[in-house]
Amino acid sequence: MFDLEEHLRQWRQETEATLAFEPEELDELEDHLRFAYENALR
Repeated sequence: MFDLEEHLRQWRQETEATLAFEPEELDELEDHLRFAYENALR
């Protein structure tokens, strides 16, 4: 089964390590990903 939390954790670690985002920007991007995922399930 797809584990959204695990994938988001990995995405965030990789993004923090490779791109220059502030934590607040990552929070916002993660919120958008969660919203898109939830809408895709409907």
